[in-house]
Amino acid sequence: MTTASQLTEEIAVKLIDSSLDRMKISISGASKESYEAIHRGLNYEKVESNILRFLSIRKQTGKTNPKLIMQFLPQDENKSEEEHFFNKWEPLIDYQIGDR
Repeated sequence: MTTASQLTEEIAVKLIDSSLDRMKISISGASKESYEAIHRGLNYEKVESNILRFLSIRKQTGKTNPKLIMQFLPQDENKSEEEHFFNKWEPLIDYQIGDR
């Protein structure tokens, strides 16, 4: 499990080239405000960009692994954003575990 905050292009390529089957990304927010309130010191736009870059690289290589799992962790700061989170990420990810 990762927050994807350190998911650089180099790391994304290594993960895609590895024998990893699945990668779970845990995100506690569907907006910059809630995400950064919960994950102090992390940048929402950077994390989002890292995830989208990972998906783009995987698609460009024609590979299907690692499958991407996104997990939304409801908390007081973000519980009103749960539907927005799923509307945004479900079309892009492979599947989620334990979120609905």
